[in-house]
Amino acid sequence: MTQPEHRFVSIADSRELKLADIAVFNKVAATLSFKHAGDLLGLSRTAVSRRISGLEKDVAVRLFHRSARSIQLTPAGERFYSHTATLNETLHRAGQAIREARDAPFGTLAFTMPTSLGALFDVPQLPRSPT
Repeated sequence: MTQPEHRFVSIADSRELKLADIAVFNKVAATLSFKHAGDLLGLSRTAVSRRISGLEKDVAVRLFHRSARSIQLTPAGERFYSHTATLNETLHRAGQAIREARDAPFGTLAFTMPTSLGALFDVPQLPRSPT
């Protein structure tokens, strides 16, 4: 007997989750404060609240218990956070890796000079590019 698959977004809903909203969710979950998360992200408390409400609408479940003085993750919010907490770091590392690859020198360097001039320099053999 197979077990049912658990999803945050139902197939009938078929809304795509926005990475920016997940990043806001992760910051709120880490700080347990809309204001502090907003300060860290450069967003107003209202903008943070709207993003969280939109994300909750997209996943069709409450992620936070809100009161006048505090917020707490719901069990669904804790589960979602356990899956998304490392997402920001993973995306940062991916961006850094692609920037490093873009900035690394590549291609063939060729230059010419008369042999008599070349004899004056002790030019080491450069390693060949792995590509």
